[in-house]
Amino acid sequence: MIARRVVALALAACFPVLAVAEDVTRIPRENGAVHQEFRRLLADVLGRFRSGVGRAELSGSAGSEPCVVNLFTNHDTTFVTVNVGDRSDYTEFYVDHPAETFKSVLFQTLTDGDSGRELKVVAREREYAFLVDDDRMTLATRSGNTRPWVTCSFDLTSARLYEGQTE
Repeated sequence: MIARRVVALALAACFPVLAVAEDVTRIPRENGAVHQEFRRLLADVLGRFRSGVGRAELSGSAGSEPCVVNLFTNHDTTFVTVNVGDRSDYTEFYVDHPAETFKSVLFQTLTDGDSGRELKVVAREREYAFLVDDDRMTLATRSGNTRPWVTCSFDLTSARLYEGQTE
């Protein structure tokens, strides 16, 4: 238990979203594992697609600026777009694409803690995390180690759903 807390504190130091963790579970580096956990994490939103395929649009804030995130999901992967205000902060990435290689992935974890459940993927050139606590979600992402973090917060109950839409 002490080893898990040490790992959690070390992860918290390098990632801005995570608070002190209660339980850290490593996600295997195999196709579909992260996406399965992602769908469980956002089951209340993504489960409302009758076909399992669609786009969820989340409007929230990144500090004082508006932030819009689109989650294009299907049975195998989710394509995420993040757009912050009028700035040039636009990011897109796949959550566990079926053709993705795991060579660049350093670790993938699911954390249960006081601040909610967090799914985190850290790779050499990109990092992202989804933190969900009841009806709130925070997404933090960055591309490359020198770019600043983009962190957006949302109310999941206000998600707009578009059945069948794909990227």
